[in-house]
Amino acid sequence: MVMKNLANQMKSKSIAVALIDPGPVDTDMMAMLPKKMLRPVNTAGSDLIRITDQLSMANTGTYWTFDGTVLPWSERLQPRPGSELHPAASGRRPRPLTCGHVFSRATE
Repeated sequence: MVMKNLANQMKSKSIAVALIDPGPVDTDMMAMLPKKMLRPVNTAGSDLIRITDQLSMANTGTYWTFDGTVLPWSERLQPRPGSELHPAASGRRPRPLTCGHVFSRATE
């Protein structure tokens, strides 16, 4: 939700903000996964550029997956009730979960 708020704040400056989940990319951070599960870096980069090129003030704050699917904010990754990560299971306060990369650019 922080990025959605940032997108709303940047609108007055004509800066659009995109939230993009690049998927599992073949980077050092993902080295523990089998290669066949990972996307090549060049492919992931091309997808991020393709989505960023669609960015406008009309769709600022949109959350995309690497294939261009728009995810409604209500469907973002959240711990499922009953899971050990769910706040009710541990008595902890909810913590926002974040993923993906954030891109912004000034629009004309």
